[in-house]
Amino acid sequence: RWSYKTQSKISLAASGNRISAIRDFVIPGKEKLLKEDLELAAGQLQMKADVTHRLSNAKSLKSGFSYSLNFYDYYQKQLTNDEYHIGFDYRGHSSLLQAYLDYQHHISDALRLNAGLYHQYFFLNNTKSLEPRLALEYKPTNSHAFAFGFGEHSQNQPMIFYVRDYINEGVATKSNRNLGFSRSRHWVLSHSYHINAGTKLKTELYYLQLRRIPVSRTSPYYSGLNQGNEYTFEIPDSLTNTGTGKNNGVEVSFEKSLTKNLYLLTSGSVFTSKYRGSDQIWRNSVFNNDYIFNLLTGYEILTGHSKENKFS
Repeated sequence: RWSYKTQSKISLAASGNRISAIRDFVIPGKEKLLKEDLELAAGQLQMKADVTHRLSNAKSLKSGFSYSLNFYDYYQKQLTNDEYHIGFDYRGHSSLLQAYLDYQHHISDALRLNAGLYHQYFFLNNTKSLEPRLALEYKPTNSHAFAFGFGEHSQNQPMIFYVRDYINEGVATKSNRNLGFSRSRHWVLSHSYHINAGTKLKTELYYLQLRRIPVSRTSPYYSGLNQGNEYTFEIPDSLTNTGTGKNNGVEVSFEKSLTKNLYLLTSGSVFTSKYRGSDQIWRNSVFNNDYIFNLLTGYEILTGHSKENKFS
């Protein structure tokens, strides 16, 4: 804390994961089996810092940045004709810088404004973005709150897109290395109803306009939006950021905090998810399930003479 009005925070974090997979394929028209071994490892070192300054009792300004150093190690080998051969073997690192400025204003007891500007810079191929964001919350009573949000969001592609080699006329090239960020515009309208101190019902309408999605000139049905539904590295070469997509839906959630030994969180959503490849034809994405439902609940059992033992 620098003063009564100004305070800052710095944090450091490290994380990592490794996925090992063995897959068997039957080659169509042949009685041979193709075996594939995958080793996918990733790690991250991250530093975050921010400064918050209170301009007045109703206004505050917050600024900060995040720097991430990302490591990757991708390895694939395939067994064909009783012999293993290396599909790919990539190791390296990249970094991403994110910075933001956020302004908050309690215009009145019932109305609050948040406005911000976010910036990203991807060092691997010098891609950058500038993203405005805005949120308004109106709370006419203690039980009801209405909110509207709009924001631009950017995301770099999975690392394998940038480092994958493609053989063209006997020469290995990384033809997707200069792909830019995928971009999206979010519109959200919500209503929250606090039924009582421990129970809340929330309804949310949302629309996402997706653009600059990687697509292929030679495979018009391909879109980067469908990537991630399985462990696969079948990524076309020479992708371009010309694809689009859209998601829209309504979500209703009900939350009951822990009271009378019971807690409950449930949500349901009805939505559509579409994408458009290089042929400009709208198709269902692999994530277009039409609806989704989640339920999380638990009950706490108290035992012992003084009910000091808890089981849940």
